[in-house]
Amino acid sequence: VRCLLSSSARDLAFIGKHAFNKGRYGEAYDWLRAAIELAHEEGNRTATVEEITPFLTTTVKVVR
Repeated sequence: VRCLLSSSARDLAFIGKHAFNKGRYGEAYDWLRAAIELAHEEGNRTATVEEITPFLTTTVKVVR
């Protein structure tokens, strides 16, 4: 099991998408926000903000 401390933006986005698919929208939101923050820190190396943002946008629409 990988430690979350060494996870990449792509890893966090994957977890967020999985949470969304399981109907855990609040958790999905948290993971996807973290993925975007990490993507910024990584310089969009493992996943881009542009790649993650549509998933976050959809999550926000579902939660409303």
